[in-house]
Amino acid sequence: MRGPVKNLDAWGLYQRGLVHLYRFTPDDSRRAQGYLRRAAADTRFAAPLGALAYGGFLDVALGFSDAPGKTLSAAAAAGSAGVARNDADPMAHFGLARTLSLTGQVDASLNELKISIDLNPNFAPGHLGLGGALSMAGRHRDAIAALDTAIALSPHDPMLWTMENLRALSHLELAEYDKAVDDARQACSHPNSVPWAYVTLVSSLANLGRDEHARKARDGLFKRWPDFSADRFWTTIQYDPAVTPHWRGGLRDTGRLNVSRSVGRRA
Repeated sequence: MRGPVKNLDAWGLYQRGLVHLYRFTPDDSRRAQGYLRRAAADTRFAAPLGALAYGGFLDVALGFSDAPGKTLSAAAAAGSAGVARNDADPMAHFGLARTLSLTGQVDASLNELKISIDLNPNFAPGHLGLGGALSMAGRHRDAIAALDTAIALSPHDPMLWTMENLRALSHLELAEYDKAVDDARQACSHPNSVPWAYVTLVSSLANLGRDEHARKARDGLFKRWPDFSADRFWTTIQYDPAVTPHWRGGLRDTGRLNVSRSVGRRA
């Protein structure tokens, strides 16, 4: 365990990296990585390595990377290096955990996230990551509880859309469709949200039988991201079909909405 970071230049670079990371765009991801690598040059500072790991997770999960295997391997290495550098840094454990969740190591991911939260119970990203990993494990009620905590701890968090989208997904899988729609709409309302939030909204509305509203949500997605590709989107989704039947079913049943045709084939 190391002491607090005293290099203010490294701390500033880290914070600038987070600003770009939480904009959730390919260009900002590249800028974030540049700042975070420079911050990580301070060998006493583990958090930038955790943030680099999370950035790699996002590049794969959001479809920014053209070489997801290579990206994920580098992200996992950064997370592991962060934990080795300072095993009392919650960001390092969080970043490593998120990469583990994309390689099917959900139990290992949950363990890292529990360590992160034990180190700092007020660390909202830890609770966010826990909610995501629990939802991937099909433990949707537990996921909602974790995400509730994340949002309560940081109601204006730059990752708020992620918290709301994941909570919407879990409500959807529990057949709590009205709550899923409410959360998905909130997730879509943030300026830094991504297409996944809109896809969740389309499925939630379709499960309620509100096809016209689902079409409007579809139109909103393509208005905001004209080049959105359902095929590319699907390659980024790591959820087991067995734990997302309602999400996938809503998209399959609304194949005419064009965001779901390729998704439905995998359900």
